[in-house]
Amino acid sequence: MNVESLTWDSNFFGYNVGKIILTDLCVDINLLQKKAVGYQLIYLFSPARIIEFENYLVDEKIVLEMNCTNDHIENETFQLELFDPNKHDFNALRNLAISSGEYSRFKIDSNFKNNEFVELYSSWITQSVEGKSAFEVVVATNQDDEILGFITLVKKEKVLEIGLIAVAEKARGKGIAKLLLNYTNEKAMSLNISKIQVTTQGKNVPAMHLYQSFGFKIKNITYIYHYWNI
Repeated sequence: MNVESLTWDSNFFGYNVGKIILTDLCVDINLLQKKAVGYQLIYLFSPARIIEFENYLVDEKIVLEMNCTNDHIENETFQLELFDPNKHDFNALRNLAISSGEYSRFKIDSNFKNNEFVELYSSWITQSVEGKSAFEVVVATNQDDEILGFITLVKKEKVLEIGLIAVAEKARGKGIAKLLLNYTNEKAMSLNISKIQVTTQGKNVPAMHLYQSFGFKIKNITYIYHYWNI
């Protein structure tokens, strides 16, 4: 059981954060307590549920993947375009990004008490717009350039990965999410990338239904536990 120190997380939260990838599902709590010395928070990643650690469970991380297809969705209602800070409202985009983390472990875990969840998602969308954590931020707008949905895309060697995706509550049920996924599919094909990946939470039933109805299949599941040394 080795602890990996997480520099970015530690700097962001202001206290030492570490990570343990579990291979042995029999976790010795006494050993964990010894390993946690010097850390305020440790993430534990496990390929299966650990019954003895149910009280620490904060996320069922599900990675889904699909092969790109030649399918195309016609759209005459909404405009899809790259986010332009000179044209679009960044605050609206930021609020949507925060809403995309409704099931995030950083929101669910009540031990975060300093608005970390909001600050984290605000940072992610800011870095995405700046091109640091995504190569494209695509927004769906109406005739008034109002942002009704968005998606961030991360280009990797063999897959196009969806970072954040959300649709404004008032615009849900109008097919915007599938338009954004269709854009992702066509973008991947234009880049000669054959697969798309997305990660969501097991409790996010609407997202799971959306992705699976679009053709995504579950690739793997990781159970994430938060051990607080406080």
